[in-house]
Amino acid sequence: MEKLLFNKKGLSTIVTTLIIVLLVLVAVGIVWLVVSNVIDEGVANIDYNSKCLGVDLSFSNVVEPDPVNSPGFYDISVTRGSGGDDISGVKAIFTDADNTQNFVSTTTENIEPLGIQTIPDIPIGNLAFTVSKIEIAPYFIDDSGEEHICAVTDSYEFS
Repeated sequence: MEKLLFNKKGLSTIVTTLIIVLLVLVAVGIVWLVVSNVIDEGVANIDYNSKCLGVDLSFSNVVEPDPVNSPGFYDISVTRGSGGDDISGVKAIFTDADNTQNFVSTTTENIEPLGIQTIPDIPIGNLAFTVSKIEIAPYFIDDSGEEHICAVTDSYEFS
């Protein structure tokens, strides 16, 4: 019996095994934190991508600048399809013929499904290029204030 109490080799093996198990648990916890953050970001992107699929915007009218009454101002009307969630607004992208220069006009209003919104007096007269194409894209703003811009849903080319 006395021999068992003074045998310390068995205790050091148990302590070493416990330390290794604790280190493995800590490592698994750290890896899980990293992986869960990546998964959460992916889920948020999927959520906004699915919201984008439901929103359909198209041009209903585009009025080019009138050199006398409103030089350098465009008026565009956007029609929304029947589906999708509320949007945070619309981005209108004005581009030159070479697709090298652009100007983005942002509205911050939701267009109701099947609604029409006119965006008047978009000031692009002071730009150093001639507009040849206008594209529109809806966007959403998340809880942290970050914009999630959807793909372009319609474009209008000047002839």
